[in-house]
Amino acid sequence: MTGTRKRSRPFALLRTVLAFGFLNALLSLSFPAESWTPAAWLRLSPDALILTAILAVSHRLGARGRRLRLGALAALVLGLRLFQSAEAAIPLFFHRAFHLAMDLPRLADFFRLLTLTRTPTETAGLALAAAGAGIGIALVLYRALATLEAGSAGRGRRPGSGAARIVLGGSLAAALFAAADPGLIAPAAAPRLAAEIVRWLRMDAIRSEWNERFVEAAARAAALRPDFSGLGRESVFVVFVESYGANALFDPRIAGEGVPALKRLEADLAAAGFGLASTLRRSPTAGGGSWLAHATLASGVRIDNQLAHDLLLASPLVPLAAYFREAGYRTLRAAPGTRWPAAEAAFYRFEQTRIASGFGYRGPGFGFSPVPDQFVLEWIGRYTAGGGPFFVEVILTGSHTPFDRRAPYLEDWEALGDGSVYYGGAAQEAQGGIFGARGAHEAYRTLLLDSLAAVAGFARRHLRGEELLIVLGDHAPPIEIPSAVEAFAVPVHLVTRNPAALAEFLRRGFRPGILPEPHSAPPGLETLFWDLIAGFNASRSPEREVAGDRQASAAPPPG
Repeated sequence: MTGTRKRSRPFALLRTVLAFGFLNALLSLSFPAESWTPAAWLRLSPDALILTAILAVSHRLGARGRRLRLGALAALVLGLRLFQSAEAAIPLFFHRAFHLAMDLPRLADFFRLLTLTRTPTETAGLALAAAGAGIGIALVLYRALATLEAGSAGRGRRPGSGAARIVLGGSLAAALFAAADPGLIAPAAAPRLAAEIVRWLRMDAIRSEWNERFVEAAARAAALRPDFSGLGRESVFVVFVESYGANALFDPRIAGEGVPALKRLEADLAAAGFGLASTLRRSPTAGGGSWLAHATLASGVRIDNQLAHDLLLASPLVPLAAYFREAGYRTLRAAPGTRWPAAEAAFYRFEQTRIASGFGYRGPGFGFSPVPDQFVLEWIGRYTAGGGPFFVEVILTGSHTPFDRRAPYLEDWEALGDGSVYYGGAAQEAQGGIFGARGAHEAYRTLLLDSLAAVAGFARRHLRGEELLIVLGDHAPPIEIPSAVEAFAVPVHLVTRNPAALAEFLRRGFRPGILPEPHSAPPGLETLFWDLIAGFNASRSPEREVAGDRQASAAPPPG
């Protein structure tokens, strides 16, 4: 018996070492931010060390409640792992830090994106795979924790006695000697999670700060009393191009073919008598969250999280469309990516809001986009052909992630009809897309250029006078962006035959042409709101207004 016990001790120690190795790897690997190199597997996790220490003590509680105890610890480890994954993924795709209270409500948007862009079979397959992986990891994790706790029992002759203590002691010693080298110690998740919980607990204070900002912005806008008399009763079209970031102009993987195509569009517009001016503005979001950019432009306040967006909807702030309505404009919001009436539509105060079902489209959908951009713009051109002036906001969706379904630009606009032309072979598969990471940049460029070609075609086909066409991005795409490119910067283009309006925007920081000047710290997108309501009044102080707009843009957001 004694010989059997002696032979089993090395195996017990091996099981304990393997259990700790699994726990350590689960909490030390950074996914999806980095490749899993051998060095990454060998880094020590402070969280794993703390959990091993807890297990070394918890065995003293005895067998009573052991399963519940280990189950709770397993749930804690999975929670830490998910938190770490979010900490790695959010900066990678959205170019900012992860905030638990702000981002957790957006989890539903991720599942919505999957259901809208994947087939039911693909969605079900992904759900089953994720559930299976989660259950498998949970079972292995529970077993690993049980092994570590058993190895910590330290009962005299029991096989594996004190094995976890050996592992823990060795790990702590290694951590002590490796403390000077962060490459050998993984970041601890527990302190960050605690900080996020504290942030969550002070949400009332953050809400109060946001509400104060909305009240201040509302008072400032009311004092300007915008009348838009400087526009000469001409219509204004604001067109958001989905995922149009500054990377499209300055990332060589996209700009190499993209910029020459934009220059051709510029030449075509100039030949039709249009002047162009462009700039960069800093969107409140990157990689997704288009509605934050829409709310920022509508309010003149940088809305960079879901909490601020929800508070804005209940605030006294008067949105941009309401000022145009007061000045006698007919107002229309075209939201072809919205499939069901949205509650926030009441805040924007457009006379009409058209969603996907409101354009008479009878063709196929294209991934996230249920109605092609060119079809939407043709509908708007016909709708606004008389009885203006109009203020129209258009939210295009053709270049929305995942970039793998394309409704190409058609030179013959009359062929669009009711959209059934897209059943006849006009629809195309884009190369790669975000689910084929190597082809993501090329697929993105293809769809983006189609959208911009449709906007330029709309101007040539439907703008006959001195209307203002403002074309801008909502945010950068959720793909890799070079560090030399400001990830939150989006292009803004003014297209018009009105020389006075063009001069006003040039005075406010735009430059002639379709290519904006590179800028490492562009003004916020919210300044475009103030450009519009302050730049075209009958009486104003231009220098004071521009200085005030820039000062307001520089104010830090609450929280």
